[in-house]
Amino acid sequence: MSILSASENESRELVSRLKNGDKTAFEQIYHLHKIALAANLLRILKSPEVVEDILQQLFMTLWETRQNIDPDRPIAAYLYRIGRNLATDIFRRALRDKNLRLQLLPSIARSYTHIEESIDEEENKSLLYSVLDKLPPKRRQVFVLCKIENKSYRDVGEMLDISENTVNDHIREANKFIKKHLT
Repeated sequence: MSILSASENESRELVSRLKNGDKTAFEQIYHLHKIALAANLLRILKSPEVVEDILQQLFMTLWETRQNIDPDRPIAAYLYRIGRNLATDIFRRALRDKNLRLQLLPSIARSYTHIEESIDEEENKSLLYSVLDKLPPKRRQVFVLCKIENKSYRDVGEMLDISENTVNDHIREANKFIKKHLT
């Protein structure tokens, strides 16, 4: 017998025991699936507090509807479907319930703010590199080595066989040029 079929048999047995009201089987299912379910719900709802409530409702629903479960079908799919339905219900309730909407909004806003910051950062990098492309080659090279790759003026001077003062001059002129073209 393969490991997969042994696992499937164990799962069937666990679900059959749950269906017959075995609380130990319920606890085992809870511990096997709660982390993955919480991660999935957090991805959807973006609020740890709401996810905690949904998980409680989900497992209460599992216990209350255990008689309807088919042991031959994967329990995980059943649990995910309950979770998705409860999350949908939360969004529907949020349309009508201002307090719930206010509870969900900050976490959703934080997630979108993070995305916006990433986009802004990428746009700024793109803009900076387009300005850097307009610098004379040696000045661009000095700027990239010092400011982007964080090399010291001394190291850059040695690498390019120029003095630290020349490196400093290139950086000063590059900064002026960049400020002029970015503002």
